[in-house]
Amino acid sequence: MMLLFRCAAAAAGVALSWAAYAQSFPTKPIRIIIPFVAGGSSDIVGRAIGSKFQELLGQPAIVENKPGANGAIAAEFVAKAEPDGYTLLVGSIGVFSINSALFKDLRYHPVRDFAPITLAVTTPNVLITKPDLAAHSMRELVELAKNNPGRLSYCSSGTGSSDHLTAELLKQMSGTFAVHVPYRGGAACQTDIMGNQVDYSFQNLGAVTNYIKAGRMKALAVTAATRHPQLPNVPSVVEAGFPDLVVTSWQAAAAPAKTSREVVARLHDARSRALDARSAKGRHPAGVMETLFKTAPLTRAMEAIVAAAGSEAGEARQVAENLVTANLLGHDSHGIGMIPRYIDAVLEGGLAPNQHPKITVDAGALIAVDGCKGYGQVIGREAMLMAIERAKRLGSCVMALGNSHHLGRIGQWAEMAVAEGLVSMHFVNVISHARVAPHGGRDARFGTNPCCIGIPLPGEAPFVLDYATSAVAQGKMRVAHNKGEKMPAGRLIDTEGNPTNDPRYAVIPPFGAMLAFGEHKGYGMAVACELLGGALTGGGTWHYEESTKQRVMNGMLVVVIDPQKLGTAAAFEREARLFLDWLRKSRPAPGFDRVRIAGEPEREMRAKRSRDGIPVDDTTWEEIQRAADKVKLARERVQAIAKGP
Repeated sequence: MMLLFRCAAAAAGVALSWAAYAQSFPTKPIRIIIPFVAGGSSDIVGRAIGSKFQELLGQPAIVENKPGANGAIAAEFVAKAEPDGYTLLVGSIGVFSINSALFKDLRYHPVRDFAPITLAVTTPNVLITKPDLAAHSMRELVELAKNNPGRLSYCSSGTGSSDHLTAELLKQMSGTFAVHVPYRGGAACQTDIMGNQVDYSFQNLGAVTNYIKAGRMKALAVTAATRHPQLPNVPSVVEAGFPDLVVTSWQAAAAPAKTSREVVARLHDARSRALDARSAKGRHPAGVMETLFKTAPLTRAMEAIVAAAGSEAGEARQVAENLVTANLLGHDSHGIGMIPRYIDAVLEGGLAPNQHPKITVDAGALIAVDGCKGYGQVIGREAMLMAIERAKRLGSCVMALGNSHHLGRIGQWAEMAVAEGLVSMHFVNVISHARVAPHGGRDARFGTNPCCIGIPLPGEAPFVLDYATSAVAQGKMRVAHNKGEKMPAGRLIDTEGNPTNDPRYAVIPPFGAMLAFGEHKGYGMAVACELLGGALTGGGTWHYEESTKQRVMNGMLVVVIDPQKLGTAAAFEREARLFLDWLRKSRPAPGFDRVRIAGEPEREMRAKRSRDGIPVDDTTWEEIQRAADKVKLARERVQAIAKGP
């Protein structure tokens, strides 16, 4: 027993010593080892991180390039370094993943030999060519290679690198042959492309965007499913006819395997503050790194803007939390990008701060509620509390809510009900700008009219189906437009009613229109939401010409049911469990790892963004800062709050 106490005391002492060590860490410069030559993507990312260490950790970073063997030399060096946090590796997908699959005699193990600090950046590759190559498209390059077998050459940052394997995949798909010229990093490859020494290559987008824009090399395609906002005129490989060539590369930072968790956590925090909250923005060519914000500071920044527009503290907090939660769940269309529109609506008088819902008809299990033009984040919550209380007391409640400003993500109101063991259904109309065309029509006649159903499930998280009746939410069009992305076919028509993939037709005049999902069936659901959420609630329907006002009004018909009061609770739990078990036994289709139900993708996204941060594009952030200007809140103040301590 005494030995056991001594062992426990020793373990506690070690833990305390590591904690003390981490608190004082670092006391000397930190070495960041880059496995490739200067100028490549790993080098750019490593230097962007290291440039802030003096400010954030009190010690400078020394960046050292150790190229060779597709990064294996540098990786082995760091793997065998002292695990004290003073020697770090910033490397690519090749170093941390591909090498172990290609090289049998690798003298490091990418999992066992490293303590991961962070995934720093993800990016597609770009198919680039020398300036005077005859091919001007991906198809033309393939034809050129077919007509000249073995006469074209392509370079890479090293054998087994992401860009090498992408080129090999293209050769395999197209049945062509070209000569591989490996380098000890991407920078040398890029130099020879610009010097017309090599014909083509696949290089990380962030490393070559400035060269492309300067006309020093040609870009034929981006290895992504859609166009990239930094190169909006360059087609994706999907558009180019090679949908199976979607490739994402990444850069990550790691320490030797036995580095203490406390030190790794401190380094991770420094990395987050260096790259998140925009502190490294602009250091990466083309700004390919997402601007990431941590949840709490971003919420406080949005809260400050809403408060500056006249909201009381509690209301400002509720609005901000609701919007940031939408971003966390991946619903960026209903996230903080709505702030500019809210501020305009307040200033125009279409949105009234500090309002609360008022019951206008009370028939027990049937109530009508006036939202008083208040913030939907507050009106929706307080109205749902009324409906939930009555459903639990009476067995059900039908609530007609009208005249509320934008209710945000409708799934939040269903989540309130299912948290109490209740089923809820929501039919919502939108009075803002007509953006959706009726089936068979060529111009917009109504809004995106969402529908939501929430169902509590036995022994697991709830089923929450939340969707717009348009083929895509209007906010997602705004996000795509801000990022310079194109939309998939079947979502949009232009001003003449012709199909288009340009989201500008849903965002800026002259407007076209979005289409309803599911052709006539989705269109029918949209009409039902207009009639139930707009006409039946008394909040009003869309039946007038386009308005320039920025307010977004919602009506919502809500049906809440208590399964316990219905008398079928036991059968409901049993049958729901049997059905879901049966459903999930379905074999996954190609491209899927398993069958999911509504609500699961959002929960997975929330876990990811809670860990990694919330991405915000440049255009959206600029619009938010302009909104702050309008309510006399300094941009510097917003930026400082969002960055966090």
